[in-house]
Amino acid sequence: MDILLPIIGPISPKTEDLITKKIELVKRPEDKIIGYISTHGGEANATSGIIEKISILPIETIVYAGNIVYSSGSVIFSSFKKRKAFEDSKFLIHESIPPKGMARTKIFEDYDAQIWSFMAERLKISFVELKRIAKAGEKMSAKQAYDIGLVNQIISGSWRDSYKKIITQKPGLTL
Repeated sequence: MDILLPIIGPISPKTEDLITKKIELVKRPEDKIIGYISTHGGEANATSGIIEKISILPIETIVYAGNIVYSSGSVIFSSFKKRKAFEDSKFLIHESIPPKGMARTKIFEDYDAQIWSFMAERLKISFVELKRIAKAGEKMSAKQAYDIGLVNQIISGSWRDSYKKIITQKPGLTL
């Protein structure tokens, strides 16, 4: 069974709860999780819980990038085994941002180091290079994300033309 996992909008504990419920639908080795991510990002704790769940699944996990896969969205995106983007998808990896009024302390640096280590294991670049990219905090094209291994495949065309097919995906549909 193909289990659709749309992640659209802010990443929050509600997002994590939805994902947990969807993962509970996995019953057989041939089941697949098919994700679609379009987000500016969200909460670090929810992101950590989501990547822990997705990255250990013993089934095929495929994710498609929507318009934007920013911040914690790029971390979640990296937790899938097959990662696809459209030519006009955009990505952003950056340092964690403390809540308003809170200083950036060692706890944030430690969190970033954990996240970048997690991502570097899945990408084609080193922890040091990923840290440099995150510190620069610049938006990346699908091609740039492909070059560092965040994306495994770039799909011709625009996310605008295909996202409805993905979020209403029928078994066997491939892009």
